[in-house]
Amino acid sequence: MINKHAWPIRGLTGRSLLPVMGSLVLMGALTAAAQPPAPQSATRITGSTRLIATISLGPQLAHLAYNVATDPLTHMIYVTEPQGLAVINGRTDKVVTTIPLPRGPHGAPDCPTSDILLFRLCNLATDPLTGRVYVTDAVQHAVVVIDGRTNKLAATIPVGGAMYWIAADPLTGTVFVQDWRASGNQVVVIDGRTDKIVARIPENFPDSFGIAVNPSTSKVYVNGGSSSGELVIDARTNKAVGVVPGAGGWGIATDPRTDTIYTAAPGGEGPNILQVINGRTDTVTQNISLQSPLRVATDPLTHFVYVADDSNLVVVDGRTDTVMQTITLPSAIPAVIGIATDPLANRVYVTNPFEHTVSVLAGSK
Repeated sequence: MINKHAWPIRGLTGRSLLPVMGSLVLMGALTAAAQPPAPQSATRITGSTRLIATISLGPQLAHLAYNVATDPLTHMIYVTEPQGLAVINGRTDKVVTTIPLPRGPHGAPDCPTSDILLFRLCNLATDPLTGRVYVTDAVQHAVVVIDGRTNKLAATIPVGGAMYWIAADPLTGTVFVQDWRASGNQVVVIDGRTDKIVARIPENFPDSFGIAVNPSTSKVYVNGGSSSGELVIDARTNKAVGVVPGAGGWGIATDPRTDTIYTAAPGGEGPNILQVINGRTDTVTQNISLQSPLRVATDPLTHFVYVADDSNLVVVDGRTDTVMQTITLPSAIPAVIGIATDPLANRVYVTNPFEHTVSVLAGSK
């Protein structure tokens, strides 16, 4: 079925790989054997986003699909689930292995199946230039490092607080982690070359739900919950340099080529909008009304923005800030948790936790 769809990597129009990867960084992120037929409810329009495959992680509760991230250089997809870290080959849409994660106090990996905060547990980010995958471990208060070339545990970095959201900058090899503590929330900065903590940046937010990096400008954006706006950090100095006034939110992503930041503010934390921020001025330029946006991912090559909105995937044209499509996903419960893109393959990956699946969509053109 997959062979019917054009898969080859899109042309790079003469650009060298390293600068392209700088523009393709995918943050936040919150990113399988059988392939059942695509649900008939999927929207299909020529040139538009369309559902092309559904990857099953297993029929049991032990295979809940949490967050997802991609490596655009190898086209591998990584999904956190209770059994560990599922590794999917994006060329075949098949799971190739499940990497065990550190075990929790009850013998299960530290991605519990019953925690009310499961959408913030076992999040992950990738560094395509080093092939590393960084997984947050909220129980052990650490970041687990996986070598994507060998699918082996490479390191465990103690952080100390409750580890949730995470993002990586492949141009500098730096990893940014949100760290919740009773004494105050902070952003922990890790040098990916040494696996050492090099800075701790106070957030000054009562809560925070998401972090993203724009490698083109060396800025880090931290979502403040409720109406806290977004904290702006200069990654060159590891200092907070401002706050973008706005609704705050949960999901956040950047388009490095246009220097635009997108934040998803659902009803519990905001007015059910996708907030558009101009990174040059760090001001909100547009609020796009949606149903209940939770997570967001971008494709810097096409400038389309993909929003997990309740049990739907909403496609926004980032060039015009207009909604182009709404696609119903095969989720029995409105709880899309993870979303990620592979820009070089023009693919979008969405986790359906209670269906134990990952939806694969061909991106808009």
